Amino acid sequence: MNPLLCDIFECRPPVRMLTVKASESEVKIQTQFKIKYVEIEDFLSNEHYTLIKNLGDVAQQKWENGENGKISKNKILKNKVVSHYNLLTKEQIIDFYETYNERLLKILQELAPEKVKDVKSMDLNIVYSPPGFVFPIHNDLSSKLLSVVIYISPEHNYGTFLYNNEQGEKRVEVDWKQNKAFIFSRNDHSWHSYESSNLSGRLTLVINICNN
Repeated sequence: MNPLLCDIFECRPPVRMLTVKASESEVKIQTQFKIKYVEIEDFLSNEHYTLIKNLGDVAQQKWENGENGKISKNKILKNKVVSHYNLLTKEQIIDFYETYNERLLKILQELAPEKVKDVKSMDLNIVYSPPGFVFPIHNDLSSKLLSVVIYISPEHNYGTFLYNNEQGEKRVEVDWKQNKAFIFSRNDHSWHSYESSNLSGRLTLVINICNN
């Protein structure tokens, strides 16, 4: 349990796990409520992690200067055509796609095999949430076939909260750890939220495998 919450919430209840192969390392599919998900530590290469962290510092500075620096949106189609980009260059986006797309498709195959045929693009969004920011309980759009949240910085913050229903019952945290990926395929029950601590902002890289 994240030490920021240890005095408020009970420890995470047991989860069911299934070990599968994804790329060269083993990952475990976990089930919490009716949400199947994967947690992978050290997901990004050192080079990519450092790149996103440095760009996130730029996004944070923009936000502090009153500019729209919260989200940097980037999109690449499966034919490797970059449709739009911000902060990341076209070459960097293609590099991310070539490095991680195959691995993520293997995980999608395990979580929701019926969705693989619908894959058309990848979104790469650098998201900075200022101190005290709260994004409410929600479910991802159906266009998002696979959702990947990679925790970048700082060293300590809140991770992602999962719920039993839209009303927010039985809140459980997927703990924050730098360069850890939290991966799931949305369904009718994948209610979740995120927030920043009051002490610091929260930087993530959000990758979505999409059908549009």
